[in-house]
Amino acid sequence: MVDVDRRVFLRQALAAGALFLPVSGMMAGCATAGGGGNEQAKGDVSAKNPLGVDSSAALEVVTFAGGLKTTFPEVQAAYKKAHSGADLSVKGMVNINSLQPRFASADPPDLVDDSGAQKIPLGTLVGGKQLADLGPLLDAPSVDDPNVKVRDTLVDGTVEVGSYNGTFHALNYVLFVYGMWYSRSLFDKHDWEMPEQWDDFLALCEEMKAASLAPVGYAGQNAAQYVTTTLLTMAAKAGGPDVLVKIDNLEPGAWEQPAVGDAAAAIEQLATKGYLLPGAAALEHTEAQTEWVKGKVGVYPNASWVENEMKSATPKGFDMVMSPVPSLSSDDAMPTETLFASPGESFIVPAKADNVRGGMEFLRYMLAKDSAMAFTESTGSLTVVEAANAAVKPKTTGLESTQAALKAAGKNTVTYIHNLWYGDMHKACTQAMADLLTGRKSAEEYVKACQAAADKTAADDSIEKYERK
Repeated sequence: MVDVDRRVFLRQALAAGALFLPVSGMMAGCATAGGGGNEQAKGDVSAKNPLGVDSSAALEVVTFAGGLKTTFPEVQAAYKKAHSGADLSVKGMVNINSLQPRFASADPPDLVDDSGAQKIPLGTLVGGKQLADLGPLLDAPSVDDPNVKVRDTLVDGTVEVGSYNGTFHALNYVLFVYGMWYSRSLFDKHDWEMPEQWDDFLALCEEMKAASLAPVGYAGQNAAQYVTTTLLTMAAKAGGPDVLVKIDNLEPGAWEQPAVGDAAAAIEQLATKGYLLPGAAALEHTEAQTEWVKGKVGVYPNASWVENEMKSATPKGFDMVMSPVPSLSSDDAMPTETLFASPGESFIVPAKADNVRGGMEFLRYMLAKDSAMAFTESTGSLTVVEAANAAVKPKTTGLESTQAALKAAGKNTVTYIHNLWYGDMHKACTQAMADLLTGRKSAEEYVKACQAAADKTAADDSIEKYERK
């Protein structure tokens, strides 16, 4: 099955104009071949250098220049202090998919933030044996306390979301919290409150429409998946977290579960009742979000990166905040406080990088408490470092509301992973959502389209399958 997936990766690489060179396994106890056929960089293992980094080896890091907009200056300084002879390069880019030719020619960067709309499908990279096993990172001593392993500093779910059939391949660094985002000052002006139940939310939408606002915004060109997350959050709240586990595991009829159909019918109401931002189908995400921060839209389903992403366009006094997605009914299986909170922003170390150990070492410093706190203070987004999240003091209304929502949710958080595992299925379901929001598909047709995509994925033996416990 892996050989077939390798051919899939090859086809993608050829389309990008590159040749594929076979990739062998991950970093082992001894040096392995690097990008140009040279030995991978390796230093002596010690208490101060637990991963055995070659302190004189160059390290190339590529970050995603999206909503978070950071190149981790604090981490760069810490890495350079520990490895003063290293030539360190950290650059941001938007089109991560453009790195495919470098993967295919066995000359990838040492660390990549594989995120954004133009990311490389992780399932394809894993199936083609393109990624290093990050298990050594998890078992390495943390920067803050050598007696505590890195894995024991992470929030629940971090290892699960980044693992593929038991192997940890991706560190999802940012704890993204999805919900209904709105202007607190606007809501205060109209004496509105974010409802806990969907029927009450629809009533609020009617009030917002009467106030000459588009009740709900979205971006049809590249971010309809934000509304998919809203739908699946409602489905999980209604039917319990196993609703999403069944979808991730490609179980027969998973998309046809009653909770999913009910949630799809709820989203369909936004379109049929005229509650969506006019013209949203033609907008990119920042264009639609600009309409929102200009005060033309009441509620925007989104995640916690949006505050930093729209910082320069958001007027003073907008007071951006979030609340949980409304429950379908008071009979839901999970409480109203339930949130979709998931580690995201996938950092990967290519198996054929010249400096695999250096890539993991950079991640180890990213997971230091001070580094994680600096990231949150800079971007307004929490990380998967539990101690940092507990210690950081919010400086913005968005972060303050996110922390409050997480505290209220407690253990009642849900997530899904199929979007990371099965790129074509995710793409098909995102298109189905775009069709649902424009009225080209009914709720029933949306469910059928997603189920068809899932069935196609399940039946395709060339696609590596993964299991969520």
